[in-house]
Amino acid sequence: MKTLFYRYPRLLILALVLIVVAGASAYAVLPRAEDPSLRGRVARAVVRYPGADSARVDALVAEPLEQELLEVPEINKLITTSRAGVALVLIQLADEVTETAEVWTRVRAKLDDAERAFPPGASDVDFEEQEIQAYTLITAIRHEGEGPADLAAMGRLARALRDRLRRVPGTEEVELWGAVPEEILVDVSPSVLSSLGRSASDLAAELARSDAKVSAGTLHGPSTDLLLEVTGELDSLARVKGVPVRQASDGRVLRLGDAARVRRGAADPADELALIGGQPAIVVAARMAEGRRIDRWAVKAKQALSEFRRELPRQLTLPVVFDQARYTDARLAELQGNLLAGVLLVILVLVVLMGWRSALLVGLALPLTSLLVLAGMRLLEVPLHQMSVTGLIIALGLLIDNAIVMVDEVEERLRSGLAPAQAISASVGHLAVPLLGSTLTTVLAFMPMVLMPGPAGEFVGAIGLSVTLALIGSLFLALTIVPTLRVLLDRGQPAAAEPGEAEREDAPWWRGGLKTPGLLRVYRAALGSLLARPGRGALLVALPALLGFVAAGALAEQFFPPSDRDQ
Repeated sequence: MKTLFYRYPRLLILALVLIVVAGASAYAVLPRAEDPSLRGRVARAVVRYPGADSARVDALVAEPLEQELLEVPEINKLITTSRAGVALVLIQLADEVTETAEVWTRVRAKLDDAERAFPPGASDVDFEEQEIQAYTLITAIRHEGEGPADLAAMGRLARALRDRLRRVPGTEEVELWGAVPEEILVDVSPSVLSSLGRSASDLAAELARSDAKVSAGTLHGPSTDLLLEVTGELDSLARVKGVPVRQASDGRVLRLGDAARVRRGAADPADELALIGGQPAIVVAARMAEGRRIDRWAVKAKQALSEFRRELPRQLTLPVVFDQARYTDARLAELQGNLLAGVLLVILVLVVLMGWRSALLVGLALPLTSLLVLAGMRLLEVPLHQMSVTGLIIALGLLIDNAIVMVDEVEERLRSGLAPAQAISASVGHLAVPLLGSTLTTVLAFMPMVLMPGPAGEFVGAIGLSVTLALIGSLFLALTIVPTLRVLLDRGQPAAAEPGEAEREDAPWWRGGLKTPGLLRVYRAALGSLLARPGRGALLVALPALLGFVAAGALAEQFFPPSDRDQ
């Protein structure tokens, strides 16, 4: 098995093709986002009890809620706030909970049970799970013209844009901020009211009677009776204007539109307002569904924005406030740049130290291992985001160790006179256990990240997983493909029984690397001294680690460094 790829070169080619195809296809189809998806473990429950003071709210509403919720073992924390007329309960699940949907279903059932104990006048429970995902794209309809902003018209445009973004494939949710609800306003002057002999309250009563919802009959069934009502009549400006306010003796009817100005406008005062760059605006925030590629979704969403922007009046603009795709593209570009720089630096250094053959093989191990990692991420359904990309960047410095050791061992066996197949077998047999042990120790160092429970583990766990996949891929290549390729590169060279050109003093440095006899003598002397006194060597190795543990206590603890974001 150790020389399988050497004995069957076509199998080696097939393995390389499979690695390239699997990695490239995974890169093309893997979901992309800026941050990992986190499970919602926080929710709130609100109950309104108008007219009750905080003590009554606490005794009659908050306590029944708490008693029922405490029966759910997955709940880690309840924070109850009782105020005059309202009770608020924040519910936080334990970090170990992974199937949150099932737990929230049981929580809702408990809240329904608590409602039966509420006093008359208390509202039903308003339960809402707290979203912890950022919006993918935020834009705004902003007023930049002269004069006051028409918030009602801007609201209609914002709702039209929301509908258009919802039709973009892959959109999960679109929210509006600063959208003021519309209302129909009736302006009438006191002089007109006086001439009509009516007051403002009389006109309001006429409007209410015109919009009354009266019974239109009853539908009788074998087990139920359904009361039928007609819908309100005042559903347009024309109908409001047509409401009769006075009938003259000659039969002529004076309608509301003849005596007053009826218009549609924004509610005043508004519940919420949005300002972008100091100008009135309505913010439209869109979130991409999980499992999608943000770069492809963003292209379609921005195309919808461009089409909508051409339809806007001149005094309105549609700026992009936040674009998450820009940050995701920057992360992937950083990964590609680091990978390319790593390959070039590895080849440059190893050409000087080991020759071009070794440099080429070790440099090839970097992209091959990265492709294996991408294939593994696709198999494990891990998206490309800043945490998984960070793990790949961290792993770049760890990937070449196994390949360097294996290439050097194969070269040493070939120089000793072994046949190619024997050199591969001896090298793999000699290094399999040491390389496995060193790989496992590094993998275990990252396991706390992978196994960390709760939101922190869901966020940073992909770092450890990416590093683990990279180390396993590097070990696989070092024990299979790398030694075979190193031997195949020596085909056509002088027989191994004689010293190769790389060993000759006059051989070019790019074939066997630079020779530094003085540095080699110093290194051998230092190594021999440490092996002769193992205690001193162990102390020198342990001393930096001990100093690091001592210094760690003086460092400030912070999960992530501060970030300056336009969000």
